[in-house]
Amino acid sequence: MELNSLRIRQRNMDRALSSLAAQ
Repeated sequence: MELNSLRIRQRNMDRALSSLAAQ
């Protein structure tokens, strides 16, 4: 489902932001 794909993308974005913040 497209919705699931959006959720995964949101998670990836969140993880990326956390990584940048950690640095």
